[in-house]
Amino acid sequence: MTELQPVEQPGQLAMTNLNQQPLQPLSLDDIDALEGAQAAPVDLMSDYWSPEIPGEFKRVIFDRIEKMEVADQLTGEIMELDCAYFFEKDKNTGSVKRLRNGSKRLVGAIQSFNLAQGTPLEIRYRGKKANKTNAHKSDDWSIKPLMVNVNPK
Repeated sequence: MTELQPVEQPGQLAMTNLNQQPLQPLSLDDIDALEGAQAAPVDLMSDYWSPEIPGEFKRVIFDRIEKMEVADQLTGEIMELDCAYFFEKDKNTGSVKRLRNGSKRLVGAIQSFNLAQGTPLEIRYRGKKANKTNAHKSDDWSIKPLMVNVNPK
């Protein structure tokens, strides 16, 4: 079985096999090995998480903050938006999928705590909150680190 495991280099997650050996990139000479390869239970494509109901939450593993190009909804102009990326286990399929969210409050909070890649979190959407500097409302969040026992006895 293949699973996500932290590797020695901070800021990276690597796919490892049961023997805990990092999977290596293949050369074109090894292309025939793809026929017998097993797909990992992790989808690297990300879905945008846009919660609507206060109290909605996710338990995730923090991956990274990365810029993403998005179109401005009013002007259509392409701009860069910092997004937080996470891994979540899909309760229906059991596979791992990637999520992202570009809420400035969420991304800013994660940046301010300088969270390490692989940090387990519970992120709860608390609804819209009025801004103090303008008449707009922004998403409000609760971010709690999870204390995980990975070797239960």
